[in-house]
Amino acid sequence: WQDEGAVLSPDSGCATGDIDEAQFTDVGGQPYLYWGSYDTICVARMNGDRTRVEGPVTEVAQGRRMEGGFVVHRGGHYYLFYSDAGCCDGAFSGYQVKVGRATSPTGCARPG
Repeated sequence: WQDEGAVLSPDSGCATGDIDEAQFTDVGGQPYLYWGSYDTICVARMNGDRTRVEGPVTEVAQGRRMEGGFVVHRGGHYYLFYSDAGCCDGAFSGYQVKVGRATSPTGCARPG
């Protein structure tokens, strides 16, 4: 093992934290990294070696206590799955699995 440094910069651009990372490789081979915690999930492209994020950071979801986001591609759509709804409320804690659908891995419309 060799330390190549941080994949995410100390100020990644994601508002609520840099945990729960999940890597996704698009159909054309472009890698993306999803991360975030508590109230926000973000995504950015990765370099070809998958050692750094590059380019703009896009917030793809906001919620209450959301975390653990990951993406799958099926039938021309991208599905973002994540846990949400209260991790830290004692006896009132409980998670739900939620999903959002988009036409691109960043949740944004692709240019025509």
